[in-house]
Amino acid sequence: MYAGLVGVVDIPDGKVKILRNGYVYWITESHWDNDRKMTVDNRVGIGKIADSDKGKMYPNKKYEEIFGPVDKELAELKKKYDPIATRQLGKIDAVMSYAPYAVLVEACSKCGCLDALKKAFPNKWHKIFAVAMHAIVAENSTAQSFPGWAFDNYCGLKSNISDSDISKLYSFIGENAAAVSIFFELYREGYHKAFPKSGERVEAFDSTNQRTDSRNSSRAKRGKSKEGGLLPIVNTAMYVDEETGIAQCYEHFDGNILDKTETPYTVEKAVELGFKKLFLMQDRGYFSQRNLESLDGLGVGYGMMMPETTDFVDDLINANLDTIKLKEEYYIGFEDIYGIDSTVEINGKEYPVFVYYDDNTARMERDTIHGNVNYWLGEANRRKKYTDKMESHFAKRAIKVIKTPRNKETGKNFTATVDYEAVEESVRTAGAFVILSNRKMKADEMIGIARKRDCVEKSFRTLKSHFDLKRTYTHGDKTYDGKMFVAFVALVTLQTYSWMIRDILHAKTSETIATTISELHKYKMERKKDGTWMPVYACNKQQKEILSCFDMNQEKVEKAVRAIKNRV
Repeated sequence: MYAGLVGVVDIPDGKVKILRNGYVYWITESHWDNDRKMTVDNRVGIGKIADSDKGKMYPNKKYEEIFGPVDKELAELKKKYDPIATRQLGKIDAVMSYAPYAVLVEACSKCGCLDALKKAFPNKWHKIFAVAMHAIVAENSTAQSFPGWAFDNYCGLKSNISDSDISKLYSFIGENAAAVSIFFELYREGYHKAFPKSGERVEAFDSTNQRTDSRNSSRAKRGKSKEGGLLPIVNTAMYVDEETGIAQCYEHFDGNILDKTETPYTVEKAVELGFKKLFLMQDRGYFSQRNLESLDGLGVGYGMMMPETTDFVDDLINANLDTIKLKEEYYIGFEDIYGIDSTVEINGKEYPVFVYYDDNTARMERDTIHGNVNYWLGEANRRKKYTDKMESHFAKRAIKVIKTPRNKETGKNFTATVDYEAVEESVRTAGAFVILSNRKMKADEMIGIARKRDCVEKSFRTLKSHFDLKRTYTHGDKTYDGKMFVAFVALVTLQTYSWMIRDILHAKTSETIATTISELHKYKMERKKDGTWMPVYACNKQQKEILSCFDMNQEKVEKAVRAIKNRV
């Protein structure tokens, strides 16, 4: 969120990646991914490029965390005059921000989430939504920061609550699994009414893991963490509607269970919740014979990105690549890609498959291939002595290592050279990939579905970065479950908000979800002597535009403000 930072700053030198949509990311580290056979970057968003000034960007909070405050003088003043130090729990400031609450509660209602929350948790829904709103507006899911934030932000509560109250709230939710199940059933019904669909609803399906320091969690197991190495983690699978980008449901499972192993159970549970007409778009890690049989048996449609190591993938690419590569007949203009549909037989059953060639990806993959080859050649030549494992280790990386008599000058007893045939084969097939499905369609239809799959990855990024949940510090399964449920309510609310204001976001590249919430934050209310409230200012033009996306106007907001009773 753009937290009141003034103007623009220089795009920092170093490990920066700028996406086509203008978002600027700082690469924290890079590591080699054995499954994908390429270097993968871990990165965090630090802002968005400024259209008017080349080399400049609008910074966000993460920018300040990494590079320090933009306005150092202002930062020092904030430390010196921080009003939180003089506040008393239960008391509030005379002036509070109001518009974010008005809009976010409406967003939560528009998708069916609020009604489901009220019915599943009739006595707790106010607190659940308030804590969820804190995660959205403050970009922080830490309970300790809520009381201070609630002094300045109206969130629907009659009185402030402490961080211990929030911990008790998490435990209460975690202990009421039945209420959570009721919520998901009611939310599904409400969502489908809000966003009706006649055919199969396409859901992006994926899972991720969170590192946790909880010693009392039965799900926290040592597994392959996104941070690298074997760490105590909990896995989470999630469904996200590809059309709106709004999350539908989730499930947690043990950190040492493979994603594709858990998938049949996760999908079966979703079907039990009422998700009948489903089409799941899945990544490479979900292909297995068991998953195919399970999804086919449940009547669920799917598209699966196929791992390069699967036997028939090479055959399909070799059979079709020269046919479609840069050929106008197979060009899919809206995705700038070339594709063809075909079939493949697996255990006696015929499945539709789709072979694609992406020239832009091919260029990047070729650069990566050559860069990796040079890297591994250097690594091989840095070895001092031949070992039995060297040949197989470097052969996988297109490097030939041959044992030789010891060289008196260098002391080495081997030579390392590039395996040009292996490199040429990798370069030849760069940019090609295969998707398997159980639904017949054209290549352009399938690629349209596959390209939208990143909405689930954005959902996980929001949970980990926006809500700061990359790592959790809860002390057991119950509090973890409760905290993640509140985070899900926050995620759904934020995604619905984004969907409702999509025209505003598309109109200007400098406009983001964070900047619009910052603009709403400026609309404040103040308490009168009789304990009632009144607006401080009238709505400005931008605030009115945002309100109109939710069928709201200044009169409705002002009426709601004046209806608020005394809050102490």
